[in-house]
Amino acid sequence: RKTNVPLHALRAQMTHIVSALTYHMHVNVLLVAWQRLEEQLASARDLEELIRAHDKYLSHLREGWLLSTAQDSGDVYVRAVFDSILKLSELVNANKTDADSVVPVYCAFESARENLAQRVSILNSRAGRVDFEPLLLQLDFNRFYIRQEPTHHTKQPT
Repeated sequence: RKTNVPLHALRAQMTHIVSALTYHMHVNVLLVAWQRLEEQLASARDLEELIRAHDKYLSHLREGWLLSTAQDSGDVYVRAVFDSILKLSELVNANKTDADSVVPVYCAFESARENLAQRVSILNSRAGRVDFEPLLLQLDFNRFYIRQEPTHHTKQPT
């Protein structure tokens, strides 16, 4: 039996999400936070300013990596995405790639991805230190193109 989404397509979507999160965490968060920390350390006049700069750096990382201690952080949603990826890996390793096994994982992954995108959208709408817009685009990448009107291979009525 075939699944609604081919296994290779599901794996590609999962890989895309992992790559997008990795890129965001490195380029949009770590590099930006490190640059700010270096600037603040260079201008620090005493130990207290060094400590404040370091605390800001750590806070920026927690916020950008969706690990903040706030109740509405995104770590729960990131974990749900990774849980579905690990579940698919377990199924593949056990040679259980039939529709009855894969479809629930696909549904869990899609739900987790959508919940993560919604949480990132909320975080992005707040005035924070982290720009989540590039990550948001990547999380919703496939849906963006699905929603587009077909511009080719469509016959126009005459």
